Amino acid sequence: MVIDSSIGFPANVPPMYFKTKMWHTGVDEKTGVICIAAILPWDVNTGPQRLADHVTSILADPKQCVASNVNKDACEQFENNHAAYETKA
Repeated sequence: MVIDSSIGFPANVPPMYFKTKMWHTGVDEKTGVICIAAILPWDVNTGPQRLADHVTSILADPKQCVASNVNKDACEQFENNHAAYETKA
């Protein structure tokens, strides 16, 4: 996982992404970009630990990201064929 704190941090949520491909509702399958909807609005006093906690939380509970549609196909599969989602994830 990469957290790029060189772009606007701490004033803005830093870009976060995985280098390794994964099938997840909160991770763009092509770019690895991680859903940040759950940590908005951003507070300038938020530190890196909150980012790590956020990623841990969405990985443990993919349902949190379904509304964000970061990975539309994974979100649809999660909602419509959960068993297939679990197999692929």
